[in-house]
Amino acid sequence: MQKLLLDDDGIQAFLDKDPEQTNWVGRCIDESEILSREQRLEIYAQGYFLRLEECFRADYPRLASAVGESRFRVLVMSFMAQSPSISPTLSDANEGFEDFCRQHPYAQELPYIGDLCALESAVCVSFWADDEPCLAAIDLRAEDMEQLESLRFVCHPSLVLLDLSWSIDELWNTSLDDAGGMQARAGLSERPTPLMLWRSHDIVQMEVLSPNAFATLRALSFGTPLGLVAERAQAFGAKEGEAFGTWFATWLSSGVFTAICLS
Repeated sequence: MQKLLLDDDGIQAFLDKDPEQTNWVGRCIDESEILSREQRLEIYAQGYFLRLEECFRADYPRLASAVGESRFRVLVMSFMAQSPSISPTLSDANEGFEDFCRQHPYAQELPYIGDLCALESAVCVSFWADDEPCLAAIDLRAEDMEQLESLRFVCHPSLVLLDLSWSIDELWNTSLDDAGGMQARAGLSERPTPLMLWRSHDIVQMEVLSPNAFATLRALSFGTPLGLVAERAQAFGAKEGEAFGTWFATWLSSGVFTAICLS
């Protein structure tokens, strides 16, 4: 059904190529006094795609702005034709969209659109993630402190760690619809950009981390014991080793962790 609705050549051309689909249409769709079966399907197909495009545009507003309205429509239509979703949930319709953007011809002109797509996908994941009470320093019991090095920390479901290749953060808080946004887009550089995203008070927060802080938080998110993580941080060098305590305190106060457990 999706292939029929999203075919580039239109409903009638698709039916002409596939007699079996023509028989299905004849069995399942009635004609009206003013519209044929094919015309009714064409109207439904247009509405189906417009709804999908609307959802993609809501989830990827900056990608749409970066490539332009008409080309974004082409991008979504091409993706849906190539990878029609088999899920009944609209939120799953973008599965594989990031890889598609990275390989699309538009990426030759705008090589950062894959990273931009990844970031906007991560924002959606973080925003819709389950909520759990956050762990605070006051929640650490005395016996926990005695076994501090053995503690493993559970991260909030909304935490997403992204290791991007372009400085997407430079345009994230700038509108691409104005001159300043265009300048920011033109000034993007190809450089490692480790990001953490998490939801706080129903708002997705984003922070650029140093590579070592990113590696440290990722290790904690994998359940690595705190003592081992601190030991690895010391290996980064004296300055980064001293920063570990600050990183950890900041993440704890920001609501990044939800629970602790012993090794």
